[in-house]
Amino acid sequence: MEIIDVELKDISLNDIEKESKFVNVGIGNKLELTIKKIQQVKVTNPDSDEMDRTLSGADYYYKVLTNEDKEFTISSWALWSKVREAIKKAGKTEGITLIIDHVGHGKYKVELKL
Repeated sequence: MEIIDVELKDISLNDIEKESKFVNVGIGNKLELTIKKIQQVKVTNPDSDEMDRTLSGADYYYKVLTNEDKEFTISSWALWSKVREAIKKAGKTEGITLIIDHVGHGKYKVELKL
């Protein structure tokens, strides 16, 4: 008899609603989002799973909260530099709409929608 290590968890409606609060953009896809707020999230426990989200060589990542109350995590310097350029061009963070195109591994295009 084969023993398989698994862990079962019952999923509730609340769990499903939590999942749907996150947005991401896979390679070859585009995402349009309107920024409500951007937060820098500093990870204080180096053993935390949150360390997987941090920017390379840093102990933090950026969390974008959208007008639709969704969360988008920026954990790539390549993406952050493009988002930062768009924010500087707009002259503000709140209320701007970005179109993020994930064109390839570590490659992004970010447009400011006017």
